[in-house]
Amino acid sequence: MMKGTYVVSAMDDRDFISLASAIQAMQICGIDSAVRIEIASDAENQFSFTAPVPGASATNTITITNQGDAKDV
Repeated sequence: MMKGTYVVSAMDDRDFISLASAIQAMQICGIDSAVRIEIASDAENQFSFTAPVPGASATNTITITNQGDAKDV
């Protein structure tokens, strides 16, 4: 199960190399708490939810945002 903050970036200090791989991991593993996905400016950021994320709810939310600034994703 996934929870906490994850970084999507082309750099070595990332959790995922693309947003699609982060979404796929959530769909396979599920979540058991809030998840925040931060997208670095160098990352591939096109995605779509093709299946539900097990465990996602009004309490166990998924937030996708830019890393380090307040711009919309």
